[in-house]
Amino acid sequence: MSTVKVMKDGMLRLPPEVTDRLHLKAGDKMGLDVDIDGTIRLYRRSLKPAEVCGMLGARTKVTATIEQMDQGIADAFRRGEL
Repeated sequence: MSTVKVMKDGMLRLPPEVTDRLHLKAGDKMGLDVDIDGTIRLYRRSLKPAEVCGMLGARTKVTATIEQMDQGIADAFRRGEL
């Protein structure tokens, strides 16, 4: 679990491991939801195609069909990872 610091003006300071994982840079907009129990969900609003291009790198030899990718995404969503 990462720790987020609330600054004097109410801004949140995210640790580098979070900004690196989400490929965030200064000025990027984030979505924020607060659940009824007070849990905060912070997420990247959207990625442009140019931002996604090359994200996995050319070194991977993993191949998957669209159906396998869809199933993997659905499984991750059900586990709360997305």
